[in-house]
This record gives sequence, C-alpha cells and structure tokens, in this order.
Amino acid sequence: MYKKNTINLFLLIGIILVIRLGITVLLSGNIPLSDAQDYNTLAQAMLHSGIYMDEAGNTFSRPPLYPLFLFGIYSVFGISYPLIYLIQAFLSIIICLLSYFIGRELNGKDTGILCCILTCLVVELIIYPSLLLSEIVFIFLFSLSLLFLIYHIKKGQTFLSYWGCLSGFLMGLATLTRPITLGLFPFCLVLIIMGAWINKKPLRLFKKFIIPFICLIIVLLPWTFRNYQISHSFIPVAAIDGINFWIGHHSGATGSYDWPENGNPLLKLDYNELTRNAAGWKYGISFIIGHPIEEMKLAGFKAFRLLNPLPDYSFQQVSLFREFPFINWVVWLLSAFFWEFLLLCCITRPCRDYFQDEIHVLFTLILFYFILNQIVFFCTPRYKIPLIITIIFLQGDYLSTLYQKWGFRKYFWKSVLNYKKAGILIMLQLLGGIVIITSR
Repeated sequence: MYKKNTINLFLLIGIILVIRLGITVLLSGNIPLSDAQDYNTLAQAMLHSGIYMDEAGNTFSRPPLYPLFLFGIYSVFGISYPLIYLIQAFLSIIICLLSYFIGRELNGKDTGILCCILTCLVVELIIYPSLLLSEIVFIFLFSLSLLFLIYHIKKGQTFLSYWGCLSGFLMGLATLTRPITLGLFPFCLVLIIMGAWINKKPLRLFKKFIIPFICLIIVLLPWTFRNYQISHSFIPVAAIDGINFWIGHHSGATGSYDWPENGNPLLKLDYNELTRNAAGWKYGISFIIGHPIEEMKLAGFKAFRLLNPLPDYSFQQVSLFREFPFINWVVWLLSAFFWEFLLLCCITRPCRDYFQDEIHVLFTLILFYFILNQIVFFCTPRYKIPLIITIIFLQGDYLSTLYQKWGFRKYFWKSVLNYKKAGILIMLQLLGGIVIITSR
C-alpha cells in the first residue's frame, strides 16, 4: 500500500512538472524589459564585440554569470528568447527535484516528496522561466549548493571533502549570478562562532563551513581581479550594492524599490557607475545618521512589505497577462495564498524545532540572512524568491510530520484555528497595508 501511494505521488509530481513546462511554453512570448534588457544587452555585446559592456559604457553594474549564460546559448543556437525560456523551464523542473533530495536528507522520503510538491506550486518558479531574469539560474545553483553542503555536513568524513568543495564552488557561481549571497557564509560563520562561544556543539558546524567558504572565495577571485585591473577598486562581484543601499535609505524612500528622477543625488551627470555606487553608500549612511526616526520608520515599512502577500510587478512583463488581465489576477491570488500558507507554517512551528540539529540551524541562519538583507537594503517581492525556497526546505519535515499525523485538511484547519498566532499574522499584515498605503 505504501509503495503504491509513493508511486502515485511521483506520478502526480510528474504531471505537475509537465504542466509547468507547458505553461512556460505558453508564456514564452515575452521580450526583454528593464533588468532583462540590461542582461540581454551585455550578452549581445559579448557576442558581437567580445566586450562585457553595455551601451552606456557600464561594465561593473551587473553580476556576470547570467549574461555569460545568455552569451553561451546565443553563441551556439543564435539569439532566441523562447529557447532561453525553455532551458530555464527545465532548470526550474530540476529545482523541484533538488527540493526532493534536500527534503529527503532533512527527514526522509515523505519530507522530500512534500518539499518537491511545494516547490512545484511556487508561482514565481513557474512564471520567471518565461522572463529573461537571473532568478531561475540563481535558485538552481543555490539549491544545488545547499544540497552538497548538507552532504558535506552529514557525510563528509574529512575536513577537505569533495562535497564541501562542490558546495562552495556552486555558491560562488550563485553569487556571480546574484550578489545577494556574497555575505551569506560570513554571516553564518559569525553567528556560528557566537553560538560556539555559548555552547560548544556548533563548533563542528563552524569547521564544516571553512572549506565551502574558501572555495567560494576562489571562484570569485578571477572576476574580482578582473574588476581591480580595470577600475583599481575592490569590487568582489558588481558595483550595485551602494545604489541599492541608497534606494532603501533616503528621504522619501518607501522601503521598496524607489528610484526618483527628481532630486536624486545619484543622477549627477559627472557620475560614472563607480562614483555613483560609492555615492550611494555615502548618501545612504548620511541619511541614517541624520534621520534616525525616519530610518526606524523605514525599517518598519520594510518589515511590513516583507509580509506583503502580493507578488512582484515583474509579472506585468508577461505579455499574456497584459492581454488577459483576469489571468494575472488569478496568478496573483495563487501566489498570495501560497505565501500566506508558508507564513502560517512558520508561526505555528515551535521555535525549538528551528534549532533541533545542525542542518536546521543552517537553514534557520539562511532564513534570517535573507530577511536581514531586505531590511538592510530594500524589500521587493521579486527578492523574496530565495526566502520562499528556504522556508519550503525548512518547513518540509514539519509539514510532513503533521500531514502523517492529521492529514492535510485537518492540519490546515488546525493552523487556521490557532487563532492567536494566525490572528497576530493577520493583524500585522492589515496594519502593514494601512501604513504603506497612508504613507504614500
């Protein structure tokens, strides 16, 4: 009976993956806009001139791996956006399968199956393959790195295990795709050291982190050296961090992406990309020092936006959604419902479960890191995708245990009827919506 149920579940997953692939093909009529246009410009510049530089002469503002990914495909198959979308759709399917293996390592096959199903249902991982954006490639590399890191922690018998090296190598590639993970390993190492100071148990986890961290640095070094040769400045990945910092810390900021055309000190004509990035840090820090009350309000705005269930405005780039707004609303509602479900899982799970073993400590630290990153810079739903994936990995074993105990329907209603925690979540979201709307 158990074997039959397992076969049926895998069959269901297979059907979901085929449907996902079909949806991506259906949505694949999109042309590059905004950030997607920047990636496409860099890729075509390398294709035609062999130089990593956009039309404005910028060569440091974008991390290199996604334009190189596009360049590699353009070089072999020619410039074909639908082909890119199809390849990204296959990567998205692989992400779902990686979720199974990560969940299985956390707490057995049942957890793996549930993590896979939940990842299959992430609306963003269905929509973003049809856009020329770096999210899918990043999540693929990030998830694969986490899987190898788990193998390194659980199975690596030696200090220099190949699992640890592979994990660091892939995390380095993920960082060259999106620099959001640049501070992830240092953040985890610092908190693990603090934990080891109080309790000696995390010391083993600290030792396990050293090799992946070294390998990550080795992967970044060639690009960092290239940047130094050209600019004579230390730029580990891309010169965009200061600009993003200012976006989240200036007078009139909303806590989300905010790039005003009027009164923007970073739009001076004599600024190049490096001086603009440095000015972003300068003006952002000056704002924090000079306006502590406004800064506290901004931190609150970002926290409320983090709870916002609505998906990113990037969905508006999907041509099918522009033609049929009704479909767009349905997708938004599905995305919002899924985010609410994940938040409900987070608040109903006992706090001690987040630190029950080394792997859960690791995922909890990663979760805190992604939250802190949005508070430090700015909060936008597009940047919540790594957060969604991390929550799925972290909650998979908890949900599978409750599912086995109660069944889905009973678990869902028990969670909803846990009125104290659910009520706090709803009140915070309502308060956040009111604050954000009235502050505009």
